[in-house]
Amino acid sequence: MAHELDVLENGELAYVGIESAWHKEGTVIPDGISYNQAIEHGGLDFEVNKVQNYIKSYSKDSDAFWAPESTAVYVEAPNSFSVVRSDRTGKDSIIGTVGRVWQPLQNRDGFGVLEPLVDDGILRIETAGSLRGGSQVWMLVQFDKQRILSQAEEWLASNPNIDRNTSMATLHDLIGEVSPFALVTNDHSGKAMARIFETWVRVVCANTMQQAFDGDREGLSLAVSHTSNVTSNFKEGSRLIFQNMAQRYAEFAGQRDLLKKTRLPSDITYSTSPFRKFVLDACVPVFQLEEKIRRREGTGHTRSALDRAHQKREEITRLWTNGSGHTGDHSAWEAWQGVIQYYDHESRLKSKNSSRIDSLYSGSLGQIKKKVGFNLATYADNQRSAILN
Repeated sequence: MAHELDVLENGELAYVGIESAWHKEGTVIPDGISYNQAIEHGGLDFEVNKVQNYIKSYSKDSDAFWAPESTAVYVEAPNSFSVVRSDRTGKDSIIGTVGRVWQPLQNRDGFGVLEPLVDDGILRIETAGSLRGGSQVWMLVQFDKQRILSQAEEWLASNPNIDRNTSMATLHDLIGEVSPFALVTNDHSGKAMARIFETWVRVVCANTMQQAFDGDREGLSLAVSHTSNVTSNFKEGSRLIFQNMAQRYAEFAGQRDLLKKTRLPSDITYSTSPFRKFVLDACVPVFQLEEKIRRREGTGHTRSALDRAHQKREEITRLWTNGSGHTGDHSAWEAWQGVIQYYDHESRLKSKNSSRIDSLYSGSLGQIKKKVGFNLATYADNQRSAILN
């Protein structure tokens, strides 16, 4: 089945949500899902154990092909363990193979951090389920919009350097009518880390799960390896993420407002131009290539590379004033959004390479976007301080 949802003993899909998952299947609870309902109907009420693997061995003096079975012995397979799912029914099944350092994160430990937040009304569980025999499990939660706004307003009130009214208006605009989701997912197969990240995708099956992983990850995120401290690290990281959620939104709203108010000089011909220095040189540095050519050390390849680099810089500059939804006001905000549009949308179309797509979010390209954002935020702060002083 394309959705890859597991099937429970009663024949239902291992899925619970406020809407059905696949062709009107799965357990639907219109009035919302409690934590225990998500565990039960989402097929998450199981644990996994790490079990040593063994291999068959024979004496050096015997021919393994002809040796009787009675002479065989079983010895530990080096650095090889099976992840065995143990249900209340007593049925065991192997769902993954892992190494010595891998340690399990049990479902109730991984999702347990959500229980008090759901009980307190901070979060609402939207969907939960199990994929591929329990190798991957998830809960999708949605933030309570009014709780975010009220907590953000309290935080802004304690930070007089940030324009409270403008930031709250910006925050209302950011969240809109629907609050974002956070996807909490755990992998028992040994192929992935335990994760939490913000998403706008409503996950109901394997296909939508992949869409969430492929989407933008500019919001809150956490990834924890399955090592000896996986349970404590995941619990503490999750707690901090949800505890600081409203503050993060408020800080971003304030930063967005400041960047929108900060104008960058439109003349970028001189080397000290803020846009040239903080955006173009951070995205596509050309100094070394130009220096090689100036010293006559450059080759035809160097000149071709320099030409391509200047073409990229021209495109990023164009998106500064003519990007999607831009007004052409030469603001620091639109400079940053132009960079994001270039890497996330424009240049993405030029390559289908999965490793390059991954780097848009967590690798080198993701770091470039963050670096430009940091550069522009620092410049905007310095400009504001200069005016206040």
